[in-house]
Amino acid sequence: MEFGIRSIVLIVASAALVACGQNQSGENLESNSKGSNEQAPFSWGEVTGIIGGQNVNANDPIARSVVAIYDVQYKALCTASIVSSRYLITAAHCVHPGSTSNLRVVYGADMTNKASIVAVGMVTGAVQSPLWATNQNKASDTGDIAVVRLASPPPAVYVPATILNDNSALQAGKQVLLEGYGTSVGHPDAKSINDNGAGVLRAVVTKIISPNYSQTEVMIDESQGKGSCHGDSGGPAYIQVGGKTVLFGVTSRGTDQFCSKSVIYTNILAYAKWFPTAVQQLEGQVQKLASSMMPRFVANLQE
Repeated sequence: MEFGIRSIVLIVASAALVACGQNQSGENLESNSKGSNEQAPFSWGEVTGIIGGQNVNANDPIARSVVAIYDVQYKALCTASIVSSRYLITAAHCVHPGSTSNLRVVYGADMTNKASIVAVGMVTGAVQSPLWATNQNKASDTGDIAVVRLASPPPAVYVPATILNDNSALQAGKQVLLEGYGTSVGHPDAKSINDNGAGVLRAVVTKIISPNYSQTEVMIDESQGKGSCHGDSGGPAYIQVGGKTVLFGVTSRGTDQFCSKSVIYTNILAYAKWFPTAVQQLEGQVQKLASSMMPRFVANLQE
């Protein structure tokens, strides 16, 4: 099951955009806005869940490498992680490589409150993993990961996440931290509005069920009312190694439609050898675009 988000009203900077996912019904996020987040800095011991859980303080370090992605054409909300000054990692099902001009990257812990939005950016391209085209409908190893190139660097307060470099740290029962902009409540009725609280960055601490769910995926528990849900797709999973919080996963899909059993995360390390190829492809697209625009630019100068 892919994570989508139902029809909502989403404030991005001074413009109101309509966000929705694979299902359609309505809720106004603006009416749910309660102003700026005044919580104390985030601590692993305090969170109760993205679903019905704790908001992340905009000043907390863990909020500075996570962004929301909104697609104005497909009307979908997702989450992504900053991994360099020009690149994000998100889920493959969150992007459509031929329509990246429709993507908006929103920097800020609360998209429903204009005052908390730091900036809104564009992207120049996206590349889905090579497995996604053939494996997306399979039960495992779906290749649900993508690299997105930013049109401009993130605001100065944002920093890239540190990526896990050793899979041995991923063990059954180990605590993990999940983040996302998705709904804060799961709902037992699939026909009911299921996007309550979407647009606000939240975090939850839960645990790994299986570090080797498949060759490229990790299964994480959400049976205790703690987990990721609709709108959290592409968002990060972190683990603590040597006292540091490091990124290892990308939200892919749930094992039930109510976000109440377990959730599958794509293991970023499984695609480490593919990332240079993805970056090369995206940089090539930028250079090609620049070359195609140069004759027109020169002509304009000569007029």
